[in-house]
Amino acid sequence: MRKTILPLITPVMLKLPATCSESLQALSSARRGLPGLLTLSFVIALFPVATLLFLLLIFDVAIPGRSGATLTGLFFLYIAVLAVFFVLGTLRRRMLAHIGDIVQSHMMPRIDEATAHMAQASQSGSDGAQSTRDLDAIQHFFRSRTAALWLDMGAAPIAIITILFVHPWLALWLLIALAAMAALLWQSTIRMEQPLRDAVGMTTRRQAISESGRTHHEVLRALGMKTQARRVWTIVNQSLAQIWKKMDSSHFWLGTGARMLMFAALAIIITMGAWFTVTDRASSAVTIAAGILAWMTLEPWVLTIESLPQSLAARQGWARLDTLLATVAPDTQTLNLPDPKKKLECQTAAVTAPAVRRPILHGITFDLSAGDILGVIGPAGCGKSTLARALAGVWPLMAGKIRLDGAALDQWDSERLAAHIGYLPQTINLIDGTVAENIARFEPDADPEKVVDAARKAHAHDLIVRLPEGYNTRVGPDGGKLSASQAQRVALARALYGDPFLVVLDEPTAHLDTPGMQAFADSVNAARDRGAIVIIAGNANNFISLANQVLILRDGTMSEFGEREAVRQRISEKRKQVKIGIVKGGQNDDTAAKNDDEDENVSRRAPAEASHED
Repeated sequence: MRKTILPLITPVMLKLPATCSESLQALSSARRGLPGLLTLSFVIALFPVATLLFLLLIFDVAIPGRSGATLTGLFFLYIAVLAVFFVLGTLRRRMLAHIGDIVQSHMMPRIDEATAHMAQASQSGSDGAQSTRDLDAIQHFFRSRTAALWLDMGAAPIAIITILFVHPWLALWLLIALAAMAALLWQSTIRMEQPLRDAVGMTTRRQAISESGRTHHEVLRALGMKTQARRVWTIVNQSLAQIWKKMDSSHFWLGTGARMLMFAALAIIITMGAWFTVTDRASSAVTIAAGILAWMTLEPWVLTIESLPQSLAARQGWARLDTLLATVAPDTQTLNLPDPKKKLECQTAAVTAPAVRRPILHGITFDLSAGDILGVIGPAGCGKSTLARALAGVWPLMAGKIRLDGAALDQWDSERLAAHIGYLPQTINLIDGTVAENIARFEPDADPEKVVDAARKAHAHDLIVRLPEGYNTRVGPDGGKLSASQAQRVALARALYGDPFLVVLDEPTAHLDTPGMQAFADSVNAARDRGAIVIIAGNANNFISLANQVLILRDGTMSEFGEREAVRQRISEKRKQVKIGIVKGGQNDDTAAKNDDEDENVSRRAPAEASHED
């Protein structure tokens, strides 16, 4: 029986791609319950046989014998059989739902992380919710009747063998009908699989356009782009509608064809049974019983074809999840390292953006000790934000190492490392939730005192308590309910939460006024005083007076690094030499002149300003 059922459920349940460890573990766990599931299905497959015997006994024994006791006994016996099959069917449905839970338990933990990684790597802004929809499709497949229908199709060989004992010709016609159903199922799969896959891609694109319209509504309105955005939305919707129309048309005609085929097969079998009755080669009970048995055998095939989109969605969802999890390797298990307290080392680091092969930065080497404040400056596009992402552990290194107290960042568990790093990105990136949740980094059961302490260190407490609901004010998607200045102060509090050893701030004063700048300086000095390393990337004239170390980037590499005054002196000396070279060269060295101008600006805006403070 197992060999009979397996080929029928193989297309959806067994022959699935399994290249990631989660898929392999899910299939291995699910297959352990397969013997019990197949045993239950075998017993349930006997129900049509029990129904056939009941009808034969009613019409060929009880009615000719005019026995009321026999009718009553057969009735209650069949009711008992119905109750048994109901219990077995319920048990099988729970087993199938448990298989869905097994799949979810193995795949869910890494889906969000893998989806975020792939979205970052592709730089496509793809709809991350598709992975969740795929997992829901798998769950719905196992929890609905669809999975059981694939198993119920396994009753076909038993029905053919049973009806063969009634009459060979009836068995032959049932076999022909089943073969036609199998061909129709195969054709349905071929016709609907690609449109369904195309619909998923188009739905993802529509979701991205819709999200962009919501998040950039003000820009679209101000720049007069609403009409163009609506046109793109309309085109995508029309394309999606065409895909669904094509798939719905195929689904309707194939489903209708399957049901018509079933009725045609029933008409042939009943007519043939009636002919046998008329010619005294079989009783009238044979006609009724054969028709009922054929209907109970063919009905699961018809329902499977009608619910095929759900089965295909589950299978395609599994394939997408398997590919996603196989592409993004899981984090390796690491030992718990001691909390960093002493130094940061950057050793010939090379960094690039995800999905980009050419390095944006290379040859970055510097050392910082506890209490150091490093100002990272340079012209626009020189890689300041790239370096900030690498130091925060957001972007991996192409070469070299970044170490905290001698341990490279990739030796740390990502969650434990994040507890020692405070990161304020240039885009701020608040998450929809309350102010308190954002400051606490959505840490469960966060200590309210630690949240308020971080806000005070960022000089954001007074600002927060004046919000409509104070710390319980919801910030909205991307912090949209707060002003840019408020969002930046809250994000600074988030970076300082838990007193991290390394604080990386990218353009942290972009939205601050003069009082805000002074508050920011106080926050940085407080972090320095407690022994933190603070790295600030951005415009030199905003923060360079805070730094005791300066790193200048140009053309993807280090131009200068060292103590603030030493860097100022080297730049000043270099500028003099370049000017002398330009004069001697007859003003022909445009590149040297350009670099000289940049060095002069940096010298004048940054370390020169700092020297007055000294």
